[in-house]
Amino acid sequence: MKRALIIMADGFEEIEAIAVVDVLRRAALDVVMATINTPQVTGAHGVVVSTDCHIDEVKNQEFDVLILPGGPGVAKLEENLEVKERIVRQHTAEKLVAAICAAPRILDAMGILEDRLATSWPGTKDEMQNCKYITDAVVKSGHIITSRGPATAMAFAFSILEALGLRQDAATLKDAMLFAAYAPHR
Repeated sequence: MKRALIIMADGFEEIEAIAVVDVLRRAALDVVMATINTPQVTGAHGVVVSTDCHIDEVKNQEFDVLILPGGPGVAKLEENLEVKERIVRQHTAEKLVAAICAAPRILDAMGILEDRLATSWPGTKDEMQNCKYITDAVVKSGHIITSRGPATAMAFAFSILEALGLRQDAATLKDAMLFAAYAPHR
């Protein structure tokens, strides 16, 4: 069974976290919602979520994908040494790292996006100095996936499944959830 770790802090963008957790759990992934603060985290729009554990509790566990949601809580993730250590560990092992909205700026500031294609929330574009910035909804560059914001959360989640080798699961869920019927076409 594939394992996913999503790290949340107060101020996380609810859609970017919950939509991704929902899609991955529908695909039968073991998704662990970890926090850097108290077990209950409050999103940017007042939605309170009970997480599964504190990041310390999964310190020595391996995950197939590390996910960082956006929102104002990104600043707290960015300052947290344990989060940075987890990112480095995941990246060094060339395991999937996925960041959406403002969270890609963490990866960019750490040098992980150097010379890679990436995207982010438009308001953080100027902070994305090391990557080759593009405005696609979701960008996969090697083992790194970045995405733009709340409206791209579902596409981001399906891209994570596909990158984990679960293309058929992603296709089945897209149909069942009516994603293809409403997804913007480029």
